[in-house]
Amino acid sequence: MSEVPILCRLAVHGWVVRTDVNASDKIQWLLEKGFLYQRELRHEVFG
Repeated sequence: MSEVPILCRLAVHGWVVRTDVNASDKIQWLLEKGFLYQRELRHEVFG
C-alpha cells in the first residue's frame, strides 16, 4: 500500500467507477491489494 492514503483512496475510487470490470473482480482486486480491511479506505471500499 502507498504511504500516502489519498493515493490509495483514489485508486479504490477508480476501481469502483470502472464499468469494464465486474463486481467479483473488483472484490478480488481489493483482497489482493489488502485494501478490504484498511481503516483509512473504509469509505471507498464499503461505498
